[in-house]
Amino acid sequence: MTVEEALEKVADGESLHRADLCGADLHGANLCGADLHGANLCGAEGVDPRLHNHLLAMFCQPGKIRAYKLVTKNGKGPTYPSLTYEVGMTLKEQNYNSDPFVDCGAGLNLATLPWCMQRYTPGMRILVAEFTAKDIVAIPWFSDGKFRVKRCKIVDEVDFEPNNKGA
Repeated sequence: MTVEEALEKVADGESLHRADLCGADLHGANLCGADLHGANLCGAEGVDPRLHNHLLAMFCQPGKIRAYKLVTKNGKGPTYPSLTYEVGMTLKEQNYNSDPFVDCGAGLNLATLPWCMQRYTPGMRILVAEFTAKDIVAIPWFSDGKFRVKRCKIVDEVDFEPNNKGA
């Protein structure tokens, strides 16, 4: 897909989800509102994640930072059930993917509370993970709320009951 075709899709309200824009020159492109989740922007020019990715502020945080982990009722990761997460555990991962162009990769994947709540289904749990900025290995450029760390400690569990009453 050419940049012109991509911009035309955005103008028509279509998604660029998983679009391959590798090497595209995006200087001056108005991608406001574009769904670039999973898009390949490797080598694209004119893209600055600092303009839209609020998670990058975590790199500047001193001390302990908290985020969340969505798990099954048994404390397993819903996508990769080989790990168990429980309050009090410290997890370390040496085989992690630090590429910010990879949306979901190897490592301990954590997320924002809204990300976890939007994917929550009855029987799941939301845990609180604590880590430092040095533990962060990747914040994907167009993250929808997920990122990866190499080390974290599970310190609490959110008492979450969905509120479908509109506020």
